Amino acid sequence: MAEVHGTFFSPGEPFVVKAYLHKAQDRIANEAERRVHILQHQYFRRPTGYYERHIVNRDMGYQHVIHDSGVIYGPWLEGVGSRNFPVTRFKGYSIMRKTTRMVQDRAESIAAPVIREMCEALNA
Repeated sequence: MAEVHGTFFSPGEPFVVKAYLHKAQDRIANEAERRVHILQHQYFRRPTGYYERHIVNRDMGYQHVIHDSGVIYGPWLEGVGSRNFPVTRFKGYSIMRKTTRMVQDRAESIAAPVIREMCEALNA
């Protein structure tokens, strides 16, 4: 692990910090999107590829949003649709909710290398 020391004050500091924090956000969002696809492959019995192709990672500037582009049966697959249990026995896969929990638990370790890079850049 690199040793970080010295002052963090420089004229370009706010821009450097903002750029690296956005980079960390990108890494976390990309990991979340990757995990959604992994869980789809684990749970879907007969995937057609249609739903998978509609999973997108949108950068909204201040946050990333991963969604299914409004696919009509998306809420049913997630288990939050009006046609889920008790209407049918299918309770949904909860892929988005499981991914959210997994990524939140690992966010610090996903972002750690980027934060380390930022500290090294600020101390250069």
